[in-house]
Amino acid sequence: MKLRDWLRKSKMSDAEFARRINRHPAMVLHLAAGTRRPSLETIEAIARETGGAVMANDWVGIAKPKKKARARKPGPHPSKPLVAA
Repeated sequence: MKLRDWLRKSKMSDAEFARRINRHPAMVLHLAAGTRRPSLETIEAIARETGGAVMANDWVGIAKPKKKARARKPGPHPSKPLVAA
């Protein structure tokens, strides 16, 4: 189970959960959103507080892949106006 799902199911705020695991509320916000990976100590604290509903394997693959730069279409440079010859 993902942390965000557990928080919703338990009707617990990020701030309350952060207090219970002795972490900063902003960290819990990022963890629940999947934009930050927890340390081993934080994973253990989360597993304890959730009664094992959110486990270490629930964090595998949560990092969002970075966007690749889009390739430009070939053509004239945008600063050079097209002139009919």
